[in-house]
Amino acid sequence: MRGLHAFMLLAMLPAQAQAFGWHRHDDLPQVVGPRDPSDPGERVPQTTYQSVTAATKSFRPVAPLPWEEMNRRVMPRPKADPPAKK
Repeated sequence: MRGLHAFMLLAMLPAQAQAFGWHRHDDLPQVVGPRDPSDPGERVPQTTYQSVTAATKSFRPVAPLPWEEMNRRVMPRPKADPPAKK
């Protein structure tokens, strides 16, 4: 049974190569552009450091505010009296 599996694998290899598009490197189109990314001598722009935490806000504990002031801040505003009808 193993010989049959090996034979089937070898028999299907050319079909797989064609189906999956296995090519040599020089057969492939140039998708990136005129520069070759695999060329170690290619000039590239210099990268600069950018901190990923530069724009974050600190959520460290702070001193508590007086509870009366906090209650006034979240208290619903009183409704205004409707204008009197004439």
